[in-house]
Amino acid sequence: MKNWKNAPASLRTQLKRLVADLFLFGDLGADDLADEEPLVGGRLGLDSLDAFELAICIEEEFGVAICDQRETNAAFASIARLAAFIETRRGRTGPAVVKSRAEIQTVCGGLSAVLPG
Repeated sequence: MKNWKNAPASLRTQLKRLVADLFLFGDLGADDLADEEPLVGGRLGLDSLDAFELAICIEEEFGVAICDQRETNAAFASIARLAAFIETRRGRTGPAVVKSRAEIQTVCGGLSAVLPG
């Protein structure tokens, strides 16, 4: 994986928005997430099922599959590491586009109803 601190800021911002739209309710929003914020565990409270849902959304939105537990642990260590993982897998440095909240919910939001809570 390339140096995670050098992942494009715009991708990190888009990932924060994606995480906020999918999982954060109440007091926290995308602007409250630090680049080094742990995605699983930590104050966000995401668990393995949330990580699975996020992995499916990453594949849908960015065309990048997270295939095994080792990759998941490394990629979901933080927003910055996830951005670096995506950029490495995509082999490009151009900005990726996360869709609007409604489009994200259409692609990913339905999983909450299908997956056990």
